[in-house]
Amino acid sequence: MSRPPIRLRCAALVIALLAGAGCGSGHSSGQSPIDPSFRVRATKVCGRALAAKRAQGPFPFPSFNPTKPDPSRLPAVGRFEARTVVIYRRWLSEMQALGEPPKGATDWNGVVAALHDNLGTIAEQQRAGIDSDAKTFTKDYFRGNAIQKNLEDRSTAAGLKACEEAAAG
Repeated sequence: MSRPPIRLRCAALVIALLAGAGCGSGHSSGQSPIDPSFRVRATKVCGRALAAKRAQGPFPFPSFNPTKPDPSRLPAVGRFEARTVVIYRRWLSEMQALGEPPKGATDWNGVVAALHDNLGTIAEQQRAGIDSDAKTFTKDYFRGNAIQKNLEDRSTAAGLKACEEAAAG
């Protein structure tokens, strides 16, 4: 059996490599699955959330250990976190008010669901702080880290860099 000429083998290799490079979701190439005009509106919402989080200032209890919280300090932490809950409620409300994009609804709904989960955990942790419930506070701390990572990952997959930054910020 004879082999095809080298030019044909090279052409086939190049075609195979190009086809392989085009596989996947396209998200890693900077392409967003979400409709561009919708993405602009979502970016503004996430930008406002990040600005609100930054305006809140840094966590004012630098020696506080959320994995072994001092119950006597939890109410003060809970009062501080009440502002965070307000920020996340507004953020979620504004995201939901955008509706669904004409393109990329699955990715968008994943971001909104992750934001909803994040808000739920933050609100529960804030309430645990007010109630001096160290056990629930710590449970929510660990759960919240995983949920926040999910929000960041879903925002990245959706091509919403501003939402990823707001989640991390």
